[in-house]
Amino acid sequence: MPPLPAAFVKSTGLVLVAALTCGAAPFAHRLLAQSPPAAAVEQGESPAGLPSAETADAWLPEGPPDDRPAIEHLPEVDAPAPDPGPPGDPRLPSLPPGDTYRLDLLTALQLADRANPNIGIARQAIAESLARQESARVLLLPSLTGGASYHQHTGNVQQNDGSMLWSAQQSAYFGGGAGGALGSQTIAIPAVRIIGHVGDAIFEPLAARQQVTARNFEARATFNSILLDVSVAYLDLLAAEAQLEVLRRSQIDAAAFVRVAARFAEVHQGRQADANRAKAEARLIDAQVQTALERVGVSAANLARLLTLDPSVRLQTVGGPIPTLQLVDPGLSPEQLMEIGLRQRPEVAARSAQLAEVETRLRQERSRPFFPTISLGFSAGSFGGGGDVSVPIFGDFAGRTDFDAVAYWTLQNFGAGNVARAHGRRAQTGQASWERTRTVNQVRREVAEAFAQSEAARVQIDVSARRLVEAEDGFREEFLRIRGGEGLPLELLDNLTRAIAARQTMVTSVIAYDQSQFRLFVALGQPPTMASADLRPLGPQR
Repeated sequence: MPPLPAAFVKSTGLVLVAALTCGAAPFAHRLLAQSPPAAAVEQGESPAGLPSAETADAWLPEGPPDDRPAIEHLPEVDAPAPDPGPPGDPRLPSLPPGDTYRLDLLTALQLADRANPNIGIARQAIAESLARQESARVLLLPSLTGGASYHQHTGNVQQNDGSMLWSAQQSAYFGGGAGGALGSQTIAIPAVRIIGHVGDAIFEPLAARQQVTARNFEARATFNSILLDVSVAYLDLLAAEAQLEVLRRSQIDAAAFVRVAARFAEVHQGRQADANRAKAEARLIDAQVQTALERVGVSAANLARLLTLDPSVRLQTVGGPIPTLQLVDPGLSPEQLMEIGLRQRPEVAARSAQLAEVETRLRQERSRPFFPTISLGFSAGSFGGGGDVSVPIFGDFAGRTDFDAVAYWTLQNFGAGNVARAHGRRAQTGQASWERTRTVNQVRREVAEAFAQSEAARVQIDVSARRLVEAEDGFREEFLRIRGGEGLPLELLDNLTRAIAARQTMVTSVIAYDQSQFRLFVALGQPPTMASADLRPLGPQR
């Protein structure tokens, strides 16, 4: 996965800090501290590297303004849709069950692109609409027929004057076309035949083209939605692994707390009940570790489901620092973001294409009575036969050609049927228009919600970072004070609890911000793959 321009969280020993500023620079990144193990603190060693309470503010950088260039031109909404792939090819990745696999976000997105069934269904819908478009374009191309027919009659026939005449006759035809070869009658099924409504031949290709456009944008919307789910699920797994790491490192602190409490109890400077309380608190952290392990497994299974992998495959992230992503230019106002979203969201484009399709079909129904239905037929073959008064009885075959042309206009049910069909299409047009309006409102709401969540999460990161520094300083100072005999071990419990909660809140805040950035990025109509490949801020078009 390409490097991410981000502030990051790194956990070693007692400190896990990521700083976010709320001034001119939207984001800055710095590793605040790297603490010694708890055992070193217990032995009275100097906790070098830890920011003190007096210098904590200095570790929260304001940083220079972010000078990364904005994307000046967003992708056009009429970009080609993804390749629908061969019909029935699920392209499923094959991984042996039970193994553990590490993957980065970009790899997860690529797997989902290849194997997620919803994306595959959307692409096959494109292929289906393309097939319908091909069919609409050839409505007035001729159909070719070849075959043979045989006719035999024995019994009365009525003559022109009304009298009956007994006769026996038979005939046969073979070649281009078939059926109905009797006397001078035309061939019932011509060899070359064109039949259809001229209006349908004009309007059906136009409507089919709009349907293809709508399916393309719907597939892109599905692609964005599924990959957003994958991105969020990947970050959930990353958060679960980070929380597990935080708790495991907190076990070290709890173990040091237990040892100090036990030592105080041994020399009768503290109560045995306090030592037992310390052990109970350590057991609670052990239980939280088991809960965190469960969350890791559940998050991995959820990610595997989105990637169409066997749930028994144990997925892991690549680990390392947790990035604080900046995908959208924080200088853009909600109004500017909504404008970008309405211009770039494939859902809006899909609803517009559907509206254009039903408007085309409305024009088709209104003009239907004014266009004729045409039928053209041409046949060529060999025809022969005979009867009871002819010699031979059956034979005398020779070449024969037939050509027929018919055009007729229709008013269905005295025109009332045409009016009813037009009214139905008009109602569908109204539905499509309101559907587009609802989609526009939905896009505005999603952009506004994602923006609000992102802003709140950004502030929460700053609050969590300061809280973490203060909690770690408090725990360290209280540990050293008690280690020096100035208090009882039980007094450390509250600071330990606060430090553990601050570490977990820091991880939760960073992950929540990253997820809100992905949601805002997708709410603006951009695919998560673009965020993975290029994390420049998203700016308005010029």
